[in-house]
Amino acid sequence: MSSAVEHQKVSGDATGVTEPLPNEITGTNNDSRSDNGTVDMHEATTVGRKKKKSKSIASRGPTALPKRCGTGFEEYYAEPPLTVVEYEEEMDLYHARIETCIQRYRARRHLDNERTNLFNRYLKMGGIDCNPRMFNGAADFEEGETMTKDEVRALTATDVVSRAGSKVSKYYATDNAHMWTVDFSGVVAGFLSVSLCAIGGSNEKLMKVGIDVVDNFLRYLQHHDVCPEYEENIEESRAICEKAKVELPNCLRALARMPGQFNLACVKLFCNKPQHRVFDDGLDPLDYITDKDWDASHIFQTTVELQDRVIGTKATRMAKEDLDSIHIVQTHEMELEITRLVRSPKGVRERYAAMTKSSEEKMQPDAVASKNENATVSKSEIAIHVAGIVIAKHYSIEKGIANQPHPTADELTARGFQAFFLDRDIMELLCVGMKMRVVMHELNCDISFVSAVKELLPSFYLFLPQELMIDWKEPKPSEREAPSADNPDEEEDAAEKELEDDKE
Repeated sequence: MSSAVEHQKVSGDATGVTEPLPNEITGTNNDSRSDNGTVDMHEATTVGRKKKKSKSIASRGPTALPKRCGTGFEEYYAEPPLTVVEYEEEMDLYHARIETCIQRYRARRHLDNERTNLFNRYLKMGGIDCNPRMFNGAADFEEGETMTKDEVRALTATDVVSRAGSKVSKYYATDNAHMWTVDFSGVVAGFLSVSLCAIGGSNEKLMKVGIDVVDNFLRYLQHHDVCPEYEENIEESRAICEKAKVELPNCLRALARMPGQFNLACVKLFCNKPQHRVFDDGLDPLDYITDKDWDASHIFQTTVELQDRVIGTKATRMAKEDLDSIHIVQTHEMELEITRLVRSPKGVRERYAAMTKSSEEKMQPDAVASKNENATVSKSEIAIHVAGIVIAKHYSIEKGIANQPHPTADELTARGFQAFFLDRDIMELLCVGMKMRVVMHELNCDISFVSAVKELLPSFYLFLPQELMIDWKEPKPSEREAPSADNPDEEEDAAEKELEDDKE
């Protein structure tokens, strides 16, 4: 609340004597005036100033969560039951607009900065404007004696569903309603698979917080019966949150272990020409190997021999007789969607164990018999990882790039399927439906291998158009003069002048 001095109009001479001011402006009583009809400035200012009170739970509305009850994000937190009055009131509110629900949800939760930023980004993906409302005099609204707490909260809220706006606005508005559809599951999938991954990076803890915030809000919608007509869609959204809790961390862990032992052995054996590394972005997959003293040919030959039931006779014969005759015939970067994970059965796993044991005894019989710790370890003695087969179909990962052609569904189907070996421990982190962008090489023995996995995305991956509009601002008419032959630096000079004015 500003003081009386800031509101009064000076109408006297240089002595500062003014005409008597109304009591409602100065906040003083008649006793603060002197006998000559003037106002004591110091007394009027002191009396008129009100002490700033701390924000109580009542000021946050009737449904606010007391601080003694936690943040509302605890693992075993449960929404309190609704009274009849609350239920009837919320039915009228929520059927009118979703923003009232968001405002009440914020009052029922103690959102720290991290959760607030994540929740705001999620709402923006859904077309809700969460930007601060500048110069709205929010501080004065709380002092209004004639306004209810709900009215104050509505006026000071930053979450707004626009009633009107530009047809190209990045937020929902009545003018562009035909461009939007109510889809809770779509917004959740887009936020968790794209926005949250970009914000969190490799931070699993932050991803967990983002998933928890979204799921917590969806549970609030269900408990308060905000959108009963979209109950099924909200259930689908919560199912996506449950998937995200497993798939997002697994994608990070699997990506760090890829492409696996067998594929790295193939890289070491066959990627020996510059054209084989054209899609590796200048990186060498072998640089990530900590122990480079291992026999790639032994790993390749052993895996082919043990997987002879799924590999053709041509590959088995060439791997056993003449390894030097095997070479790369095609190299492509492709986008795939996993359709099937063929894990090695028990019999194959037993053959892996027996082959590894037999190799150790053959290469170092003295060391195995005597268990001599000082015995020399052979390159072939490295443990061979059990491999399974990943079968995937061609897929187009959308990134919002409009100036590049995208294959149609029929074209993708015509390309058929791809199959390659992958370590079993990595396959345990994958699931059907996950998307990946890989560098695939085809050998002349009808075997394909992966030299690099550039992207690994969850099964619910969805790229939303509004992702491209997050940082977009509506254009405004510029008062600057356009650069000309007489003054080519006009635009730069105007920009420097604006910077100088901002510093002043």
